[in-house]
Amino acid sequence: MLDPPIFPSNGMQASAPIGEASVAAETREGKKLNKSRAHTLASEKFRMFWGKSMDLIIADMIPASRIHYPVIFARLIGAILFGGLIGFEREARDRPAGFRTHILISLAAALFAIISIEAVHMPGFADDEQVRIDPLRVIEAVTAGVAFLAAGMIVFARGRVHGLTTGAGMWLSGAIGLAMGFGYWPIAFFTTIAAICVLFAFGKLEQRFGYNSGQRVDRDEHR
Repeated sequence: MLDPPIFPSNGMQASAPIGEASVAAETREGKKLNKSRAHTLASEKFRMFWGKSMDLIIADMIPASRIHYPVIFARLIGAILFGGLIGFEREARDRPAGFRTHILISLAAALFAIISIEAVHMPGFADDEQVRIDPLRVIEAVTAGVAFLAAGMIVFARGRVHGLTTGAGMWLSGAIGLAMGFGYWPIAFFTTIAAICVLFAFGKLEQRFGYNSGQRVDRDEHR
């Protein structure tokens, strides 16, 4: 005789949906976990990228220098002071190029000198044998630029030359700025003192004893 067919009980019929539900729940949990891991990994990559980017930006903003930064700042401040001393005399005489003009000229010249020193020792230039940076060209460029500004102060009118002393003071301020930029403090200091003596003391002497040439005298320079 054949055995009667065996049908699943009610308990087995109920366990099948429960198993499918648990598998679906595990799948959903797995997907959520994968998304969370992907999000965490993306966040870590972004933080690493941002950190490296900030490090590169900071390194570019504060690069390694041949001259220490406190020394650079001291030289620039010295250029401001020495240039301002010469400009103060011109400002006191109410000349067009006065206090601020002489300070800017001296400061710019000092900055050009410092940049020329740093450029010589830049990694991209120092390692290349074909690149040669001549600091004398920087001096020539600053001299030519300041001379162009000084020439604008010189005016010939009514047989007299006006603004020669102011133009010469601007030119000297550029030279003092170069000396400060290259670190020659004693030279810049002595030159500034000498310029002040020339502008004040010799100016008083010229006023007292008169002028040498009536055609080249600028009476406004010594009023």
